[in-house]
Amino acid sequence: MAREGLCLRSCYIALAAASGRSFDFTSHKISSELSPEMSLIKTNRRDTLSNGFYQAGGTHERTRSRLAGHRTGLYADTYRREENVLLLSVLALILTIIFILKLHCSDKVSDSCRNRCMSKSRDRSMACHCDPLCVNEGTCCLDYEEVCTKPTQSWSCSKLRCGEERLPDSLCFCSADCEKTGDCCTNYRKMCHGEKSWVDEDCEDLRTAQCPAGFSRTPLLLVSLDGFRAGYMRAYSGLLPVISKFNKCGASAQYMRPVYPTKTFPNHYTIVTGLYPESHGIVDNKMYDALRNASFSLRAEEKFNPLWYQGEPVWVTAMKNKLKTATFFWPGSDVKVSGHYPDYWMKYDRNVAFEKRISKVLQWLLLPEGERPDFYTLYFEEPDASGHKYGPMSDEVSFLETICPCCLKAPVRG
Repeated sequence: MAREGLCLRSCYIALAAASGRSFDFTSHKISSELSPEMSLIKTNRRDTLSNGFYQAGGTHERTRSRLAGHRTGLYADTYRREENVLLLSVLALILTIIFILKLHCSDKVSDSCRNRCMSKSRDRSMACHCDPLCVNEGTCCLDYEEVCTKPTQSWSCSKLRCGEERLPDSLCFCSADCEKTGDCCTNYRKMCHGEKSWVDEDCEDLRTAQCPAGFSRTPLLLVSLDGFRAGYMRAYSGLLPVISKFNKCGASAQYMRPVYPTKTFPNHYTIVTGLYPESHGIVDNKMYDALRNASFSLRAEEKFNPLWYQGEPVWVTAMKNKLKTATFFWPGSDVKVSGHYPDYWMKYDRNVAFEKRISKVLQWLLLPEGERPDFYTLYFEEPDASGHKYGPMSDEVSFLETICPCCLKAPVRG
């Protein structure tokens, strides 16, 4: 409060100087009377004008000339005094502004929530606070939202988050130990260490197969962006840096021929079985079996009945060959096909955030040898969902980076 009072007093002094009045340090008020300097200027100006008019009516040229010179001198003296007062007023205002800015900047440096979000008790000496109560009280530090709240809502690092304490509800971390625990945010290395992102690096030499560090076998990841047709690469390649780099540095095809009907379940189950729909049994997203009087749909529990699924999906084949498998969604992966579930699997829930799916796969990749899967699937509903809702070439689909920023722009390493 003392500092605020000093700041307010400085403002009053500056305003008093600018208006030509005095400031009473006892009552802390601006006087209604002019300051002595301004009173003198006003008196001199009035006297000078009166003398000038009086003498102007005289008849003696010498007197008139002498008074004119005297009047000129008084005017010059008056203007000099006014100029000095004006300069002092401007200087006072500048110093006041600098003082206020200095106080503001020092607050931003010292009164921060950095490493204070987890404090169990308040430090009363602090000018601001970093707990949920501060929101209603209006006493939060300026960086409260960025440091204490945003980590529970965002999958990216900012400069303020680099080196942060680990908050229990964070989606990902920017702490110094996040690389050891494998839960860094996607842009951690770029934001906190200034490294190039994977997308900006040169293509690696893929002619010789090599395993990532700590792996005895190369892991295989099967990722699906449902409804991502070949035309999107031609239309929106500038918005898709990760996929564009896969296309540039890896192997790719100009197009593919889907199976009929071109729907999610028939085509995805064809990918993992190598069979056409008439052979693997999933001929549509909705179907009716007259022999069993049963209906299959994506919203009904009947879709988990293994009787609909023929053929052998690749995760079952891998498990028969003593390889571990993990699926974070894929049509048929949450069904006990041929008597087997994958070693790690998740029941489909479209409400699970895309970032959370990627984070879980990364955690599986960090498991120790013997527990770590060899084969993975990862499924995203976009851009298929937006394509059905708005049209395949709509504005909503063209902004793919807002629909699936993690799967289209996240740096990939390893």
